[in-house]
Amino acid sequence: MERHGGLPGTEAKIAAIGVRVRHWITFHGAAINLAPDLTHYAGIVPCGIREHGVTSPPISLRLAASTVGEQVIKRTAAETFIQTIIDARQDNEEEGSLFNRGTQIKMFEDREQYLLASVARRLQAKSKEMSEFDAFNSVQDHVLHAATAHIDRVVLEAFVAGIDACPDENARELLGIVCDLYALSVIEDDKAWYVEHRYLSTERAKAVTRGINDRCRALRPHAKTLVDGFGIPESLRYAEMLHPENLTDVVTS
Repeated sequence: MERHGGLPGTEAKIAAIGVRVRHWITFHGAAINLAPDLTHYAGIVPCGIREHGVTSPPISLRLAASTVGEQVIKRTAAETFIQTIIDARQDNEEEGSLFNRGTQIKMFEDREQYLLASVARRLQAKSKEMSEFDAFNSVQDHVLHAATAHIDRVVLEAFVAGIDACPDENARELLGIVCDLYALSVIEDDKAWYVEHRYLSTERAKAVTRGINDRCRALRPHAKTLVDGFGIPESLRYAEMLHPENLTDVVTS
């Protein structure tokens, strides 16, 4: 669902997935509005959803290009709590600050804000050189990067809020280590971007990897607890060669 440029305050559908069962036969289909004439939808109720309209990438492009410099990140439901963490952070270049929750959230937020603003500028420039549809396609990698950054931030904020709501102190401490591992892993995966845009020094970038190794060591004694806690099926816990039933054969052979 995208914000509809022509209907302020409402949302509009950009894609659809349909499923049907008839005479014990299943049907399914998926569709995305690339660049259709949206006036055709005026005489129908797409997907039976009356309260929302229909949009397309070109419409979204115009909306994004017109809001560059005015992009505001929408927080999760834990807005006040998350903002308190950010405000309380004491950030510096020391390795330990990477474990500071406020620092982690701020790094995720900075990346998302930068990518949103830069992709909007690129869309705006490209739309002057080519059709809106071609402009959208030409910066698709940038759009996907911005979308990933948004999802990463939302997941982190939800994780932090979940830890805060956990009543068990021991579980809260363990989940805090897992949250560190998630945050640092995301930063490491996009380390090149953080260094290139000077959000991380080269030395601090190395500290990210050390931090991941530190958290992995801390979690190792709790592996079984985590596997049980996250409900990982037994069939996914072992490689065939490491399955307990096969270990005896390996040792005796």
